Amino acid sequence: MRSEMRRSHSRAVAGWCQRVACGFTLASIGVILSYANTVFAAPVKPTSCTATISACGCTITKSGVYTVSADLNSSQGLNPDGDCLDIKVSKVTLNLGSHSITGPGGMTTDIGIQDLHSSNNDNIVGSQALAKISGWATGVQLRGNAIVLSSVDASSNKLDGIELNGSSNDHVANWTANNEGSIGLWIKLGSNNFVTHGNANSNDDTGILVGCVNGGVAGEDCTGAKGASKGNDIVDDSTLSNSKYGVALESNASGTLVNSVSASGNTTDDLLDATGGCGSNEWVDDSFTTHSENCID
Repeated sequence: MRSEMRRSHSRAVAGWCQRVACGFTLASIGVILSYANTVFAAPVKPTSCTATISACGCTITKSGVYTVSADLNSSQGLNPDGDCLDIKVSKVTLNLGSHSITGPGGMTTDIGIQDLHSSNNDNIVGSQALAKISGWATGVQLRGNAIVLSSVDASSNKLDGIELNGSSNDHVANWTANNEGSIGLWIKLGSNNFVTHGNANSNDDTGILVGCVNGGVAGEDCTGAKGASKGNDIVDDSTLSNSKYGVALESNASGTLVNSVSASGNTTDDLLDATGGCGSNEWVDDSFTTHSENCID
């Protein structure tokens, strides 16, 4: 009886082996191990930028002054995040001059210049002729605090030209973000940021957008963007001929000042406030033709 039970058990194990384990060849085991090595591999360490930057693909990892000395292009290589240049430390000055930083177009890569959450009190500065950042998903993304971005033309990118995401007390001045695939300048999430002397024209959605709500006025995806955008100032900017809105404040934008903004020729409305009755937002001395609320001045 016991011998028969052993033989039955052996046949069952052999059947399981044939169906599952013994079906693996050395080649298939190699594929599995290769996949495991890929999934669990240590993160790729970024290449640190030198003080003079002449190619895409590095990350600024030490405080100090950095100068772009030539036009940069995605074909030169990208850093591990798929960006041209990242800043991951505080107290950095990045001098762009009038150089261009050009991506491959489309959505295949991410960001031209990204200032990460760990970075504060950085300065990203172009020349009077403006540094030009184009051909990326997002031209410039600011995630740190107290960042100064000035004299930059971040036009002709797939999604947005300039994005502030989780930042506070940033100062964006003398900027251009035209002909974007969606939004010119977007304060996606952040507080007490100051945006002035800029142009956001002929974008496929909105010139300047403040706030982020899933399925909001720009139909944006706000997964992971938690909280409201509070106390941001939009002053002396121009938003012309955008496909939806010139300036739009989402329902989670509060305490926003929109002052001396020129908005015209925008298809849906020049100025939009989605909070209902403007809430705590202020619209002062703006020039426009169409608007969504009577509280907009």
